[in-house]
Amino acid sequence: MLPALSFAPETCWPASAQMAFEAAWATHDLRLLPAGLPRWLLLHWLGEQGWLVHGSAQPHLTLFEPRSPHDLSADEFSKRTGVFATSDSLWAMMYALRDRVRTARMLNTAVQVQRGGHWSRTQYFLSLAPRRPLQISGPELLAPGWVYVLPRTSFEPMPPYDWPGLGHVREPHWVSPHATAPLLRVLSSSLLIFRSTERSEYRKKYVAPHVTTLQESTAKSPLPVQRT
Repeated sequence: MLPALSFAPETCWPASAQMAFEAAWATHDLRLLPAGLPRWLLLHWLGEQGWLVHGSAQPHLTLFEPRSPHDLSADEFSKRTGVFATSDSLWAMMYALRDRVRTARMLNTAVQVQRGGHWSRTQYFLSLAPRRPLQISGPELLAPGWVYVLPRTSFEPMPPYDWPGLGHVREPHWVSPHATAPLLRVLSSSLLIFRSTERSEYRKKYVAPHVTTLQESTAKSPLPVQRT
């Protein structure tokens, strides 16, 4: 059975936001971002510039060491010893936001499907299972976490593969055999459900006009930064 995959919103931002992204990245000072600008858009922009990201609940990581993950995936790539990262900010946020005290398991993916010689937009799946005897779900299984920005040097991408029933796919999954120091950290908030006025304002500013379905995943508060 195939998971129910969802698209992220197609985003757009004004020239002022682009300038703010460039200034915040150049100085590593997130206070230069406009108030109310979703921080995952900065991470999305950094991915477009060729940087990778890694989501974690740990707030003070200064070096990512290669390790052998406990991974139940069928592929061998995900079982390699190394430092793992992604070029997709929303996928990294799934790992950053998971409340590891309240959740027993997490299933997720971010995948593009090849159609007619072209890759589709990325589709996502996230499922969290609470620890027993907790009877909770949704935002209660999330907690604030951190997304770290990493250089792409020494990383290699996961090769495309065939997913039965879905087709030829690729994941934004990268691995490096070497220890890697992060360049920036961004706080990712678990406050993912907006009041209607906030949702409307977000949609007017940053969502492409033709998008009719919005899957929102964003942080609202001013975010600190750690220099490394």
